[in-house]
Amino acid sequence: MKITKSMITAACLASCLSAGSMSLAGKAFANISPVKVVDNVKVNKSNKSVQESGHVKKVAAGETFEITLEENASTGYSWSYAADGDTLELIAEKSKYPEQTDPPMVGVASQKTWTFKATKAGTYTLKFTYTQAWEKDQKPAQTVNYTIQVNKQGANGSKAAKQQPLAVLKTGKVNTVKAGQPFHVKLEENTTTGYSWSYDINSNAVNLIAEENRFPAPINVDGAPGEKIWTFKAKKAGTYTLKFTYIQSWEKEQKPAQTVTYTVKVN
Repeated sequence: MKITKSMITAACLASCLSAGSMSLAGKAFANISPVKVVDNVKVNKSNKSVQESGHVKKVAAGETFEITLEENASTGYSWSYAADGDTLELIAEKSKYPEQTDPPMVGVASQKTWTFKATKAGTYTLKFTYTQAWEKDQKPAQTVNYTIQVNKQGANGSKAAKQQPLAVLKTGKVNTVKAGQPFHVKLEENTTTGYSWSYDINSNAVNLIAEENRFPAPINVDGAPGEKIWTFKAKKAGTYTLKFTYIQSWEKEQKPAQTVTYTVKVN
């Protein structure tokens, strides 16, 4: 085959374009910016490792408090935390995603919220690090330190109210709880099938206070089911019904693949 000058020119141009694309992709991945500290509405735009301290939360012993940070799992990064001792008890962990668009937005950041309970007075530290889970020895892209000051009494000088234990609902029975006592439902969910849980409550006296998704470790196992946990609280006495249905959200008229019903009696 005769090689012409135009063929050589085309080959050179293709090589240059390929190299340029790889260079741009490499720069884009390298410039992953540290994320937002939602509690303080602060954004860090540097692509260097960032350490933040000076975040202080004051609570009373027995009370709960929340810490919220922005997280973008599409970068491979996620938050983990360490506490100095077992005085700060993790109550709930949930992720809040932006509303889906059509077509769905890819790579959009979510907000992750941890709810802790301070069990006794003292000053404690919570350290959050933003890393890629498979890189155990890497330097975190971001570190956020919180100082938690736990007082013996509430802000009004009275002792903090004792919080009621979390109740876990069961099917096939009447679940009894007290007014104001949190209770939760935990169901297995596999969003890779297109199915997800939705629920309906026969009264507005029952309020959703937390919703959490838990995934198996490692999180990047394709097709592995996770768990979804809803935490509710009833404002007044009565008997209520919570009905959960497992359907594909775009098939409004289809018969649910699964239905679970819970009865709750609130005293």
